[in-house]
Amino acid sequence: VAWLAAALATVGAIAIADYAACMTYGTSTAMEAAEEGNEIMKGHVPGFDSEKDGAGVEGTPADALQHCIGACRLYQKPGPCLCKWIVEKGLRDYEKDSKSLASQQDLANNATGIGVTSDCKQGCIEALKAGQLKCFDDTGKKLVPCKW
Repeated sequence: VAWLAAALATVGAIAIADYAACMTYGTSTAMEAAEEGNEIMKGHVPGFDSEKDGAGVEGTPADALQHCIGACRLYQKPGPCLCKWIVEKGLRDYEKDSKSLASQQDLANNATGIGVTSDCKQGCIEALKAGQLKCFDDTGKKLVPCKW
Protein backbone atom coordinates (compact mmCIF):
# COMPACT_ATOMS: atom_id res chain seq x y z
CA VAL A 1 0.00 0.00 0.00
CA ALA A 2 3.06 2.24 -0.15
CA TRP A 3 1.93 3.05 -3.70
CA LEU A 4 -0.98 4.97 -2.21
CA ALA A 5 1.39 6.93 0.00
CA ALA A 6 3.48 7.84 -3.05
CA ALA A 7 0.44 9.17 -4.88
CA LEU A 8 -1.04 10.95 -1.90
CA ALA A 9 2.27 12.67 -1.20
CA THR A 10 1.86 14.44 -4.53
CA VAL A 11 -1.49 15.86 -3.46
CA GLY A 12 -0.90 18.17 -0.51
CA ALA A 13 -4.56 19.07 -0.02
CA ILE A 14 -5.60 15.69 1.36
CA ALA A 15 -6.23 15.74 5.09
CA ILE A 16 -4.66 13.17 7.42
CA ALA A 17 -8.06 11.50 7.92
CA ASP A 18 -8.50 11.11 4.16
CA TYR A 19 -4.98 9.71 3.85
CA ALA A 20 -5.64 7.12 6.56
CA ALA A 21 -9.01 6.22 5.03
CA CYS A 22 -7.42 5.83 1.60
CA MET A 23 -4.64 3.60 2.98
CA THR A 24 -7.17 1.41 4.79
CA TYR A 25 -9.37 1.19 1.70
CA GLY A 26 -6.41 0.31 -0.53
CA THR A 27 -5.18 -2.38 1.86
CA SER A 28 -8.58 -4.04 2.21
CA THR A 29 -9.13 -3.92 -1.57
CA ALA A 30 -5.75 -5.58 -2.17
CA MET A 31 -6.43 -8.28 0.43
CA GLU A 32 -9.85 -9.05 -1.06
CA ALA A 33 -8.31 -9.22 -4.54
CA ALA A 34 -5.64 -11.66 -3.28
CA GLU A 35 -8.31 -13.94 -1.82
CA GLU A 36 -10.26 -13.82 -5.07
CA GLY A 37 -7.16 -14.60 -7.13
CA ASN A 38 -6.54 -17.66 -4.98
CA GLU A 39 -10.18 -18.80 -5.17
CA ILE A 40 -10.27 -18.43 -8.97
CA MET A 41 -7.11 -20.48 -9.40
CA LYS A 42 -8.18 -23.04 -6.79
CA GLY A 43 -11.32 -23.66 -8.82
CA HIS A 44 -9.31 -24.06 -12.02
CA VAL A 45 -6.04 -25.78 -11.07
CA PRO A 46 -6.24 -29.30 -9.60
CA GLY A 47 -4.04 -29.49 -6.51
CA PHE A 48 -3.71 -25.70 -6.22
CA ASP A 49 -1.52 -24.85 -3.22
CA SER A 50 -1.85 -21.25 -2.04
CA GLU A 51 1.54 -21.46 -0.30
CA LYS A 52 3.27 -22.41 -3.56
CA ASP A 53 0.99 -20.98 -6.24
CA GLY A 54 -1.04 -18.30 -4.46
CA ALA A 55 -1.39 -14.56 -4.81
CA GLY A 56 1.39 -14.04 -2.27
CA VAL A 57 3.88 -15.77 -4.57
CA GLU A 58 5.38 -13.41 -7.16
CA GLY A 59 5.02 -14.39 -10.78
CA THR A 60 2.00 -16.68 -10.44
CA PRO A 61 -1.36 -16.39 -12.20
CA ALA A 62 -3.01 -15.79 -8.80
CA ASP A 63 -0.60 -12.89 -8.21
CA ALA A 64 -1.44 -11.52 -11.67
CA LEU A 65 -5.17 -11.76 -10.92
CA GLN A 66 -4.68 -10.03 -7.57
CA HIS A 67 -3.06 -7.02 -9.24
CA CYS A 68 -5.54 -6.91 -12.10
CA ILE A 69 -8.62 -7.16 -9.88
CA GLY A 70 -7.27 -4.83 -7.20
CA ALA A 71 -6.18 -2.12 -9.64
CA CYS A 72 -9.49 -2.39 -11.51
CA ARG A 73 -11.55 -2.02 -8.34
CA LEU A 74 -9.52 0.90 -7.02
CA TYR A 75 -9.70 2.62 -10.40
CA GLN A 76 -13.42 2.06 -10.90
CA LYS A 77 -14.29 3.03 -7.31
CA PRO A 78 -11.50 5.15 -5.79
CA GLY A 79 -13.55 5.70 -2.62
CA PRO A 80 -11.67 7.79 -0.05
CA CYS A 81 -8.68 7.95 -2.40
CA LEU A 82 -10.77 10.67 -4.09
CA CYS A 83 -10.03 10.21 -7.76
CA LYS A 84 -8.83 7.81 -10.43
CA TRP A 85 -5.74 9.94 -11.03
CA ILE A 86 -4.44 9.32 -7.49
CA VAL A 87 -5.00 5.57 -7.84
CA GLU A 88 -3.36 5.35 -11.27
CA LYS A 89 -0.39 7.50 -10.26
CA GLY A 90 0.06 5.62 -7.00
CA LEU A 91 0.05 2.23 -8.70
CA ARG A 92 2.70 3.44 -11.19
CA ASP A 93 4.86 5.36 -8.72
CA TYR A 94 5.06 2.51 -6.24
CA GLU A 95 6.72 0.22 -8.78
CA LYS A 96 8.52 2.71 -11.05
CA ASP A 97 11.92 2.72 -9.35
CA SER A 98 12.20 -1.02 -9.11
CA LYS A 99 13.85 -2.93 -11.92
CA SER A 100 12.74 -6.26 -10.47
CA LEU A 101 10.79 -8.66 -12.61
CA ALA A 102 8.09 -8.76 -9.91
CA SER A 103 7.60 -5.00 -10.18
CA GLN A 104 7.43 -5.19 -13.95
CA GLN A 105 4.82 -7.93 -13.64
CA ASP A 106 2.81 -5.84 -11.16
CA LEU A 107 2.93 -2.77 -13.41
CA ALA A 108 1.74 -4.75 -16.42
CA ASN A 109 -1.10 -6.43 -14.55
CA ASN A 110 -2.13 -3.20 -12.80
CA ALA A 111 -2.34 -1.52 -16.21
CA THR A 112 -4.49 -4.35 -17.53
CA GLY A 113 -6.78 -4.00 -14.51
CA ILE A 114 -7.12 -0.25 -15.01
CA GLY A 115 -8.18 -0.94 -18.58
CA VAL A 116 -11.04 -3.26 -17.59
CA THR A 117 -14.32 -1.42 -18.09
CA SER A 118 -16.68 -4.22 -17.07
CA ASP A 119 -16.93 -6.29 -13.89
CA CYS A 120 -13.40 -6.45 -12.48
CA LYS A 121 -13.34 -10.12 -11.53
CA GLN A 122 -14.83 -11.30 -14.81
CA GLY A 123 -12.79 -8.85 -16.89
CA CYS A 124 -9.55 -10.01 -15.29
CA ILE A 125 -10.45 -13.69 -15.75
CA GLU A 126 -11.06 -12.93 -19.43
CA ALA A 127 -7.72 -11.09 -19.61
CA LEU A 128 -6.01 -14.12 -18.05
CA LYS A 129 -7.66 -16.51 -20.51
CA ALA A 130 -6.68 -14.23 -23.42
CA GLY A 131 -3.02 -14.19 -22.35
CA GLN A 132 -3.10 -10.49 -21.41
CA LEU A 133 -1.89 -10.99 -17.83
CA LYS A 134 1.82 -11.48 -17.25
CA CYS A 135 3.55 -14.16 -15.19
CA PHE A 136 7.11 -15.40 -14.76
CA ASP A 137 8.34 -18.00 -17.21
CA ASP A 138 9.49 -21.38 -15.88
CA THR A 139 12.98 -20.01 -15.18
CA GLY A 140 11.65 -16.94 -13.33
CA LYS A 141 13.76 -14.67 -15.53
CA LYS A 142 11.25 -13.11 -17.93
CA LEU A 143 7.59 -12.22 -18.25
CA VAL A 144 5.31 -14.28 -20.43
CA PRO A 145 1.53 -14.52 -20.79
CA CYS A 146 0.10 -16.39 -17.81
CA LYS A 147 -1.01 -19.96 -18.45
CA TRP A 148 -4.67 -20.68 -17.88
